[in-house]
Amino acid sequence: MRCAAAIAMSSLLLVASWAAWDNSSAALGALLSENRGNRTALHHLRAPAWVASPEIRGTLGIVWSCLVTLVACIYTALHLNVPNRTGIWDMALYKVKWAAVGLFAPEVLLYIAVSQFFEARQLQTRMKALVRERRSSQPGDPDEVCRASSGPAA
Repeated sequence: MRCAAAIAMSSLLLVASWAAWDNSSAALGALLSENRGNRTALHHLRAPAWVASPEIRGTLGIVWSCLVTLVACIYTALHLNVPNRTGIWDMALYKVKWAAVGLFAPEVLLYIAVSQFFEARQLQTRMKALVRERRSSQPGDPDEVCRASSGPAA
């Protein structure tokens, strides 16, 4: 086990020194074949302090960064109702499920948000009607009683 770790570490440092030396796959193959089984290669090969990124991004890298960004944006934009089960894992799973729905079918989230908005407007209208009905059925509104007892407004 100890020997395998030393070989893995030497391979890692060889690859790092290859990146500083030459960025071609042929150069990497040559460096690895030269030092195969050499356990003292770590003494004379040094890894650079900084290794530049590749010049171009691959398709998979672009797709992954886009997916992670989309999921993070959807996850933070969701303002869900409080679920019945409020355990930390239950709530996280609940939100992750809705983030997946938002990723693959965003129109579903839009439909739910718009329907909740109109439902809230209807509730607001009914509540205002109830308040007007209660005020008209009560013998005196406290504000009206105060104005009547203080006399005419100046």
